[in-house]
Amino acid sequence: MEAMWTKFVPHYLTTMKMVNEGRLGKIRSMQVNFGFATDPSFPQRLFKPELGGGTLMDIGIYNVFLTLSVLGVPDEIDAWMKESDSGVDEQMAVVFRYKDGSFAQLLSSFLTNLGTEADINGERGRIKLNSRFYEPVSTSISWFPGRADSKENIPFDKEEGWGYQYQIRHAHECLRKGLTESPVMSLSDSLELMQVLDAIRDKAGLRYAVD
Repeated sequence: MEAMWTKFVPHYLTTMKMVNEGRLGKIRSMQVNFGFATDPSFPQRLFKPELGGGTLMDIGIYNVFLTLSVLGVPDEIDAWMKESDSGVDEQMAVVFRYKDGSFAQLLSSFLTNLGTEADINGERGRIKLNSRFYEPVSTSISWFPGRADSKENIPFDKEEGWGYQYQIRHAHECLRKGLTESPVMSLSDSLELMQVLDAIRDKAGLRYAVD
């Protein structure tokens, strides 16, 4: 089971419950971003193509994961990148398009400090996952029912710690039950995510030696 810890943290579960219950109505668009300005003190693996460097594979994966959770696999993908000196993407912009007219805009960057937030916009309201949307340490949920200026904060249970414990508990439960596949993070989930990442790389022209 891959370490996609976001799928197990409380704010993600609360958000998906609201989406699946139809509280937002039909989801029409998403904007998700994750970025930070790097300098020589940052790990050099971020820029090494032989280590899968670049924003898409290191941090943009969280943008893609969240969008797939809410909107599913897109019908069309467009992607553009700013290439680093080493050949990996140091900034990536992605657009997902769906046959029902829904869109998602995803941005990842090593060039600038982004909000690292996510907006999920439906016909009856929207949810904003505040910084940093992929981890439980400081994330909060803002709910805008109906009018854009009508805002409330959504409470959710949150424990002390870094947040890895939620997925660790689930992995232990799977082991105790003798499972060879997680019912939460399935093999097909992992393959689907990798296939979409490969499609984005293909559109943006991001290549690794193993390709």
